[in-house]
Amino acid sequence: MALISDIVKELALSTGTAEKSITVIARWLREDGLLSQKGHGRGAAQATPLDAARLLIALMIGGKIKNAPQAVRDFGQLLEEPHSRGGGDQEMSLENLCGLTDGHTFEDGLAAVIGFWGNEDAMRAMRKYINLRGELGVFFASLHSNHIFGSIQSLLVTYDYRHPTVHSSTAEPDQRPEPSSNDSLAAWDEVVARYQYGIESQRTVSDTLLRPLGAVVADLREPGSMQLRGERIAKTRDEITIIHEKRKRIAKASAVIKEKLERRKRKKAANTIQKENAALESEVETEAGWRPDTRVPDGKGGGGDG
Repeated sequence: MALISDIVKELALSTGTAEKSITVIARWLREDGLLSQKGHGRGAAQATPLDAARLLIALMIGGKIKNAPQAVRDFGQLLEEPHSRGGGDQEMSLENLCGLTDGHTFEDGLAAVIGFWGNEDAMRAMRKYINLRGELGVFFASLHSNHIFGSIQSLLVTYDYRHPTVHSSTAEPDQRPEPSSNDSLAAWDEVVARYQYGIESQRTVSDTLLRPLGAVVADLREPGSMQLRGERIAKTRDEITIIHEKRKRIAKASAVIKEKLERRKRKKAANTIQKENAALESEVETEAGWRPDTRVPDGKGGGGDG
């Protein structure tokens, strides 16, 4: 599995947020007990889909970094509204795809989606839902910070999430639902007051972010990489095989060239020896032809006393 630092890097690359800022957010969440924590370096705790979901929720809500733990608690614990699901193919429901049960929280739903994309078989099965722009449109997750409201869409199956202090209601998100007690009313007002920025705020993430994030959490892909580790390993193996084949061809060609050079050298040496022998024979013949005849003919010996 990946580390929290891998999730931080992936979110920084996919959201355009400074990695240093997300690292600080992760530290605040960890100190508040909202992220896995154990040791450092190689002994550090392995990240989970829930860790990724909580970091993503903090980024979706925004605000001051020191308030990130509170934002994660407020929005991560939004409860699924009973009978909130719209129509659509129930085979694509979170229950069927991710094994969720009724009454789950927003962070559980988001973590389930991220975990879903950490399964290679799921990735292959969902390729048929790629649109003309090459994008997957299976899951969408939204948070409305002004209304303390969330939703997750799995194709055409939609899940709505509201704050635990609020009764299940058919009221629109911008209407203040009726709380179950005065204590709940006070708790609701306190939560709402934290996010009344005066600006309508809605953040939505889709598979463009969720799919690579899930693959990073499952350690199927390195942060920022467009290829799964298995695909990259297979590609690397193919590249290594090609390199080996090229080296074999080069070695074979070199051997042929070397043999040709050796033949040329031998032929040249043979020609040289032949030329030297011919020159030597010619020199010998020349010397033999110009050698003075020292023989004395009969009767024509040197003079002397008779």
